Amino acid sequence: TPLTVLYKFQRQRLALSWRQWMTSELAKQYYQDRAYYRVELDRDIDNPDQRLTEDVAAFTKVSLDFFITVLTAVIDLASFSGILYSIYPNLFYAIFAYATFGSLTTVALGKTLVGQNAQQLLKEADLRYSLVRLRENAESIAFYGGEAREAEEVGARLDRAVANKREILGTQRNLEFFTTAYTYLVQILPVLVVSPLYFAGTIELGVVTQSAGAFNHVLNDLSLIVNQFEGLSSFSAGLGRLATFVERMESYCDASECATDANATFVLRDEPRAAPARRVEA
Repeated sequence: TPLTVLYKFQRQRLALSWRQWMTSELAKQYYQDRAYYRVELDRDIDNPDQRLTEDVAAFTKVSLDFFITVLTAVIDLASFSGILYSIYPNLFYAIFAYATFGSLTTVALGKTLVGQNAQQLLKEADLRYSLVRLRENAESIAFYGGEAREAEEVGARLDRAVANKREILGTQRNLEFFTTAYTYLVQILPVLVVSPLYFAGTIELGVVTQSAGAFNHVLNDLSLIVNQFEGLSSFSAGLGRLATFVERMESYCDASECATDANATFVLRDEPRAAPARRVEA
């Protein structure tokens, strides 16, 4: 129990420290060269406050959790693959074919989730911004009697957020029809493959049980995409927003104003910048 609790505690602390560092470094770039002002004039970059807070927090947490999940899966896969192969090689090959089929089908059914989740982040941020604007301009709105107009704007943004969420729920429903069936079929697939050997007297009943256990372990390790796809789609949407934000701030830092990237922690562009023109004295 202490090890389990301390492991979770240290993982959460690591994610929190990573978030603090990343947000601080992105904020430095946000302040540099009046990027904050240019972002306000740029219609392609919405809600920078959300990108600096919620998107960074989600990125650090999910990245760390997924890394640990992959590492654990690799260790578990190495441990049980040998056992499964020694029992029945054909079962070992079947599990790879089944996991490949499941992963490809999951990606095909849920590929629209990435765009839908990105739109949901945008619409939720727009809704929250309208409420913040109402609070910050409460005196002016009350003086001019603009409550009805503000209520109409908030209601319209809420409707857009709800409508997009309904689309996400529909996509998740269709995806879960497949993933649930995929999970249930795992319970009978190893038995179907190994049972002919049992009835032929080649293996004992205990081997069938052992093969089913090893099969479930290996398949769970190979089915990360199937099991984590909904979370990964949300993560991908937030990651795309962060990448766009950083790239746009880099584009504001041109040769005449920022001759070096020494102060920039996050640099996504590979192309070299032109050297600043030298002043010619008469």
